[in-house]
This record gives sequence, C-alpha cells and structure tokens, in this order.
Amino acid sequence: MLRAVSGVRLIAAPHMTGLKMAGQPPGAPAVWSRRRTAVTIIAVAAFVAAFWLADHVLGQYRWADVVAQLGGIPRHALLAALLLTIGSYLTLTFYDGLALRYAGARLGWPKTAIASFCAFAVGHSIGFVALSGGSIRYRVYSSAGLSAGQIAQVVVFSTLTFFLGGTLLLDV
Repeated sequence: MLRAVSGVRLIAAPHMTGLKMAGQPPGAPAVWSRRRTAVTIIAVAAFVAAFWLADHVLGQYRWADVVAQLGGIPRHALLAALLLTIGSYLTLTFYDGLALRYAGARLGWPKTAIASFCAFAVGHSIGFVALSGGSIRYRVYSSAGLSAGQIAQVVVFSTLTFFLGGTLLLDV
C-alpha cells in the first residue's frame, strides 16, 4: 500500500498490508512464525556452543606454538600437501559431473564445482555426508533449475561412487 504524504511516497510494512514476503508458501503469515524463530535460536545456540567447544578444546595450544610447528615443516612438503589437496577436490568435482550426466541434467562446470566442493568439504568435515552434503547440493542445484528427483539421483550417485571408490582403495 502506497500513500503520498507531502509528495513523499511511504511504503507500509508487509505485515500491515497483507502482502507476502518473497519465498513464502501460500497461506503463510507475513511475519516470522514461532517455529522459524525457534529454529533460528537453536541454530545460533549451536554455533555458540560449537565455538565455545572449539575454544575449550584448542585453548591449550598457543598460536605461536602452532606457527612454530608449521615453520618446522619443509616448504616443499607444505606445497605438495596443498597441491594434492587441490587435486583431490578437483577430482571430487567429477563425481558430481558424472552424477549430473546420469540424472540427465546439464550444468556448467563452475556451478558443478562449487556445489561439489562445498558438499564434500562440509560433508566430510561434519559427517552425515549424504545428509549434509545433500542439503548443500539441493540448495545449489535447485537454484540452477534441477528437480528434486534429479538432485536426489545426484546425491545418491555421488555418495555411492565415493563409498565404492574408498572401499576399493582401502581393500575393505
């Protein structure tokens, strides 16, 4: 709702006009629901708890000691580790590339690489690879126009091929 007051146009807040905010499903209230507020509070509390835990666990180490230990590692070994890490994540992008081809989706390599890198990095850091990495893939690939079914195929394909590759390499 717009009103002109002394030649200035005023815009009322969405909850005052009944307008819906972007991204809300039909029938949803224009203001934050209690559920969304609770989820936000829980997420912030989890972040604060994780930060406190990391500080508590790592508090016994001094930054100067860590830097001194890193300084004791030969530069060529650090460079080799960095290059191998980059190569590893680059290789992991091909899992998503193959999975996208299997799902019948066409997507450029930059978007695929971002989704793959983020999904594998977060998934292997916090665990629950299919769930955590899958949610990241869903976020990236749904914004690129893939259907939920195609994204599910990508998640399952990437997870299974990584698991099978690791099993073969570890000879389990």
